[in-house]
Amino acid sequence: MKDMKLSNIQKESEKIKLKKEINEFEDLKAKSLLKLGIMTFDKIRKNEIVDKDFDEICEEIKKFDIEIYTKYMQIYKFEKENSKTTCECGYVAFKNEKFCPQCGKSLIKEEKPSIICPNCSQEIDEDSIFCTCCGNRVSIEKEYNEEVYCEDNELDFYIEKEELEEDFVEKEGREFLKVHQDNNME
Repeated sequence: MKDMKLSNIQKESEKIKLKKEINEFEDLKAKSLLKLGIMTFDKIRKNEIVDKDFDEICEEIKKFDIEIYTKYMQIYKFEKENSKTTCECGYVAFKNEKFCPQCGKSLIKEEKPSIICPNCSQEIDEDSIFCTCCGNRVSIEKEYNEEVYCEDNELDFYIEKEELEEDFVEKEGREFLKVHQDNNME
């Protein structure tokens, strides 16, 4: 009877060890799936993967990102309101002071110009290359003439305004360089 109890205790102990190992492997699997999900989402965001099955969940993630970003911006504004302004001369100013009493410089900081991200509609700094909320590349449309002509001894072409997108220019530039590198090698 005593041997039987001992063997039952050993079996239970072995089961507990196995369950612990299973939990450890499940944790490792969950971490790997999380990494895979993050990598996949990043590729979808960069349009390296295009699959309509992911659209609904990506939109949901985008909404979460906007909420997280908005909350962080609210915290930033609270911290900014409570922080003291320090003049270039070192004077620490009170909240209501507009000019430094020591050197006379303005203590009012100019706000940076901003733009609205076309992907997530959040306000970001004008000089941003990527959106600080959703991470998408922000392309600022610059004013161009309706038609652009470029004439050179070796180059003569016409580009419509619609074709002046980054991918087109980058592709054409690579082809131009390739042709000219090949010509220079000969």
